[in-house]
Amino acid sequence: MATTTRVDRKPEIASIRDEYEDAYEVVDGVPIDRPSIDPVQVAYEEAYEIVNGQPIEEPEMGVYPNQVASILHEYLGPFVRRQGLGRSTVETKFRTRPTNKRRPDVAFISFAKWPKGRRAPDTDAWDFVPDLAVEVISKSDKAWDVLGKVREYFDAGVEAVWLIYPNLELIHVYTSFLRIEVLTREQTLDGGTVVPGFRLALADLFEGEAEPEAEPAEPTEPAPPA
Repeated sequence: MATTTRVDRKPEIASIRDEYEDAYEVVDGVPIDRPSIDPVQVAYEEAYEIVNGQPIEEPEMGVYPNQVASILHEYLGPFVRRQGLGRSTVETKFRTRPTNKRRPDVAFISFAKWPKGRRAPDTDAWDFVPDLAVEVISKSDKAWDVLGKVREYFDAGVEAVWLIYPNLELIHVYTSFLRIEVLTREQTLDGGTVVPGFRLALADLFEGEAEPEAEPAEPTEPAPPA
């Protein structure tokens, strides 16, 4: 006669209950279902710009271009706050078209556009464009993509665009898509009518001496056959 073994399933049931309660909030002892979140979609929309409703992968910014963007923000942010002009942001998305969200490396939003005492919205992007958009150009950026973005900024109402070329140590200052001023390391960046009073010597922006590029290795001749 076969014997029946009684299995204690209480630990297994307890484990399932713990996993269930870990996945939900618990209110008055009852697990409450929370809205479903797609982590992949969230990561996409946070890390990429959105063009025509689709996440677009941006070229990776190098260490030095990233440093230049940080230096500009370090000068611009305190200045605009001290002067009561507005706020400076870094890598914040703005809606430039109904299906597009662009993320300039640095941006300036005037208090005239968003009042000083008004808290920023708790959304993934501002529903308007900044007064100033700054793009720091890396070696991997493509000219037609950059110029297309500049045109999109102006079409959306941005008043000025600065394209910074760290490795060339120059800046293209756009006050319209067809009006450009080129500044070199020996000159000073001026905020014009968009950020009145702001001035920054480009020698301070492009600080330090450039590292010499490594010389390409000389080709080696194949060894003669034995």
